[in-house]
Amino acid sequence: MGDFKKRLILILSIALSIILITGGLFYYFYHDISERVVKVNSFRKELAARATILNRIHLLEQEYTKSLTYFEKLKDILPTETEMVGLEEILKNLADQNDLNLSFRFGTLNPEKEQEPKNYSFNLVLTGEKNGILKWLDGFQKLNYTIYLDQIELNQTGLEKNESYYDVKILGRVYLR
Repeated sequence: MGDFKKRLILILSIALSIILITGGLFYYFYHDISERVVKVNSFRKELAARATILNRIHLLEQEYTKSLTYFEKLKDILPTETEMVGLEEILKNLADQNDLNLSFRFGTLNPEKEQEPKNYSFNLVLTGEKNGILKWLDGFQKLNYTIYLDQIELNQTGLEKNESYYDVKILGRVYLR
């Protein structure tokens, strides 16, 4: 029987050793796999965040490309201070085309505000026949300038050969970039 006890103890100790080694390996690999899963998940989140950022960058590039056409139009509509010098000549030519007298003066340069770009105030007096004034106003409206009219004063000055003559006083602002 002594031999049987020795064999039983040997078999049980081998079985217990195998169970302990297997349990230790299982714990080690479980812990290692858990850490790797956490890393893989964090890499997936980072990859998703980077993909989102790349998509946003792509969308911004597309919007930037689209905005360039509008930016060119804005540059045409909002002239620089040096480009404003030609406005008086344009208005006088428009008045000459309609047989009108024009007196034009720039006022002060108003600084940019939160709700409004910088601008020059101006005043002008237009004198002539009613139809010419209406044609001038139509041409004035079609100019490639952004203009805000603060005040328009219309005074009839005379009547000749069934034609009404007027003085038109306009106070306004022309916006700059």
